[in-house]
Parts: sequence; C-alpha cells; structure tokens
Amino acid sequence: AGVGAPSSGVGATIVGANGDVWGEVVGEDGKVWKLAGGRIAKKETEGSKWHWAGAAGVGAPSSGVGATIVGANGDVWGEVVGEDGKVWKLAGGRIAKKETEGSKWHWAGAAGVGAPS
Repeated sequence: AGVGAPSSGVGATIVGANGDVWGEVVGEDGKVWKLAGGRIAKKETEGSKWHWAGAAGVGAPSSGVGATIVGANGDVWGEVVGEDGKVWKLAGGRIAKKETEGSKWHWAGAAGVGAPS
C-alpha cells in the first residue's frame, strides 16, 4: 500500500500467505473482499490465507516476506513479497540486498523505528 493508501478495506492491498500480491480491494460483498481483476478474498481466511499489505501489528512479520523495509533516510521502500537468494523482492518491483541491511535499510519497527510504541 502506498503512502496515504488505507491499511485495510476498500483501496488497500491484499497479499497471500506465500507473499504473492493478490490485488487492490475495490469492493466489499458480505463475507468477501472483491479485488481488482475479479478475484475475491474471504474475510474468514484473513491471517491464514492472506493479510493486508503493510499491516503492522497482529500477524504481520517483523522481518522476511510480509514485513516492510525502510530506507536509512526513513523512506518506506515497500513490503517484502518474495525472496531470491541474496535479495528481498519488494512490492512494486524494487529489491533490497540482504548484505546492506543495517546500512542502507532496516525492517520497519526494528529498534522502534517506524513502529508505534
């Protein structure tokens, strides 16, 4: 979810448990969220089959797939959607080299940065 995008509900992005981005929520229909492209996400499977992109708090990992990476300057680089050897793949196509963790970037919420206390 980009800056200013809602963290849940219509306009937010849903990510599968495997890290694949399912899409942006464009509507709600009772027990399901309707996604751009026609896919649906059952509300009852939140946390087991999918989660909200950038969801900080319950069920959101602090590192790895599903976590958010923040640049050393404080800019959010994005949510990790996959892993490929020496790099983390981020939503939107960017990558973060694992070897530069701590110098060029850190996990959101690491050492209290970017996380509410």
